[in-house]
Amino acid sequence: MKNWNKTAKIKALLLIPCALPAFLYTVEAAPQEGILISMIMPLVFTSFATPLLAKYNAEPGKKLIPPAWNDNPLNLANPLPFFQFASFIFLTFGISQLVATLIKFGSFNEIGLISICFGVGMFIGIKFAVLMPEGKSK
Repeated sequence: MKNWNKTAKIKALLLIPCALPAFLYTVEAAPQEGILISMIMPLVFTSFATPLLAKYNAEPGKKLIPPAWNDNPLNLANPLPFFQFASFIFLTFGISQLVATLIKFGSFNEIGLISICFGVGMFIGIKFAVLMPEGKSK
């Protein structure tokens, strides 16, 4: 936290309200069949959608650089910090949902697991986007 700039501190404060709804309103859901498919689909989708969206929204001919926590997520030149922050939001919500459900009901919540898969898929997609070759400039 010593090296955090103002943007990083604001991002950390914005993650706190993402965790609160799970603790205030927790629902116990009956275990569903096919939850593995429901977890794999967002993981695969975001793994491929994130680099495609990042390349489409990046400046033409510019290589995408890996995001850091101090980067502004609203920077239009490099969209990867936005996807990084969005994945932290999904992970924060999913983990808080799992913890709240475990405390209250002693079981896992599928919504929390799917949210975690979205976040992990975005992180994988960010790695794919960084490894993609540069586009040709106009």
